[in-house]
Amino acid sequence: MSGFPNPPAGASPANGSDYPVEHARPGLSTAFSVLAILTVVPLALIAQADRMSPLLPAVIRDLGLLPADAGAVTRAVGSAGVLLCLAAPVAAWLSRLLPPWVVLLGGLLVTAAAYLASKRVGSLAMLAVTRDLHGLGAGLLLASSAALVGTASARLRPLLAAAWAAALVGTLALLPRLSRSAADAGTALWRSQLRPYPWLLAVAAGFVIALAAASLADRRPRLYPRRIDLAALLPLVPGLAGAALLRWPPDADGWTAVLALIVLALSLVGLAVVAALLVRPSGDDRPWAADGRGAVGSATASVAFVAGVVVAATVRGVLYLGLPADPEAGSRPLPASTTGMLVGVAVAGVLAAILGALMPDIRRRAVIVVGLLVAAAGALSLVPATAAIWANTPGLAVLAGGVGLALGSVLRAVGPLATVVAGGVVGVGLPVSGLASAAMLGWQASSPEVALRLWLVTVVIVLLAAATIAAGTLAISTRRATRPGAAGPVPG
Repeated sequence: MSGFPNPPAGASPANGSDYPVEHARPGLSTAFSVLAILTVVPLALIAQADRMSPLLPAVIRDLGLLPADAGAVTRAVGSAGVLLCLAAPVAAWLSRLLPPWVVLLGGLLVTAAAYLASKRVGSLAMLAVTRDLHGLGAGLLLASSAALVGTASARLRPLLAAAWAAALVGTLALLPRLSRSAADAGTALWRSQLRPYPWLLAVAAGFVIALAAASLADRRPRLYPRRIDLAALLPLVPGLAGAALLRWPPDADGWTAVLALIVLALSLVGLAVVAALLVRPSGDDRPWAADGRGAVGSATASVAFVAGVVVAATVRGVLYLGLPADPEAGSRPLPASTTGMLVGVAVAGVLAAILGALMPDIRRRAVIVVGLLVAAAGALSLVPATAAIWANTPGLAVLAGGVGLALGSVLRAVGPLATVVAGGVVGVGLPVSGLASAAMLGWQASSPEVALRLWLVTVVIVLLAAATIAAGTLAISTRRATRPGAAGPVPG
């Protein structure tokens, strides 16, 4: 997971630098990249979300199924998470082999196909196909939008990093509200849940097409061999485990929660192991290490992974405790106070992500680690697990703000491979963490406070582990870059 630094002074396309050459239309390319990110990331997250659970009785009735088929309908609805776990890492790899706008267009076409298919859902199989397309499209969009960050020039990369981190954290914080829009209108409109916010799809498509038109003349020469790009497929290992668990969860919620937590834990262990292998100097037999830059990529992946794991699942758990029922159950609108709380948490995450991306380079390494520690403190403050929604707002805001600060800061100066891996690990962590938190709540249905506390302790451990990985790898890469004879600084 190499995070290639900014090219040294004097580097030019002639010596094969693995950095983007100047865009043929840099102003248009940057503007449309930002606009595409700000629309594509929310579209991907909303499309893959489970918007059907509140309406299962209506779905079963309209499809002519029996009540005993509820489990099959639930699995069909959840198939988006399965495809997301598999598609995001593959899309990350494709975004290194192809221009990102090509993969973006593919993701939009798949998502549009899901919207069209939703109008003709008349069977359980068609429902599953539609949700499969949602997951596939979301994986393509997440990874390729992250690739836009890495393909920007060093001067413009902070702007795109701010956009991607802000769009991700802000949308994850608002996801419980955004996933209810059609449910609030009544259960008779369940098919509209399968095509959320069609205007957002149209706007995103317009920006991506404009980006493609502005980028057609761009070319990126390469320095490192193409086999380095296989590192983008590393998130596929936990993705396969997560997809299997999502597709065939145990009957007992307790076992489902335990297995999901094991997948999350092993994913972080894998990031640490990869980092340990990559911090050693590269050589003829280990060209992929790129003189410690792989350690920077591992730090980037660890921060992105926790962003996908902790924000949405924690917000949903707090809402579950504060409302009389699961916030995703039933068609009753969320109270205005709850929506206000979600907006406040999202704003905190967005502002912190922008601040992290615009932070001076000299402070970035410290800011990354501090952001993760601040997020852990926010999760720890929620452990009393009060049912009062507004009492939990400061803790959630600190959690989202810390994650946004770390994510924006870590993305602002890493290279193209590290950014696509970031998109891939978010696609793996998001559905698995959702399964883990939901299984915990189901396991402790009679004591939701206990379930939420268990999840919050898990979040604290995950954030501290990610902070440890980031601090260790960034420190090692810094020492390596400052050795006598080192090629130059390796940005964290």
